[in-house]
Amino acid sequence: MRKTVLSSTSIGIAVLLACAVALVVTLATAPAAYAASREHGASFAVRCDFSHRKSDDPIVHPGEPGASHSHDFFGNRSTDAFSTYDIMTAT
Repeated sequence: MRKTVLSSTSIGIAVLLACAVALVVTLATAPAAYAASREHGASFAVRCDFSHRKSDDPIVHPGEPGASHSHDFFGNRSTDAFSTYDIMTAT
């Protein structure tokens, strides 16, 4: 029993340490990535305002209005349970 607890604790500490290292690496490389994007013009911003909220999910529950938890929709004002990819990307 004692060996199992020690192994679980060791695994937990190892996972926590790996996450901490990944966070430090990400934070250390972020300024370089930001500088590179500014230098090469690789950044952009898009304004896409909130349009509506519904309990519809056209991906998980297609054709079933109200069958999902509440979703916030941005951009396309007509998105509902009956929306398809073609409908939402039509111009």
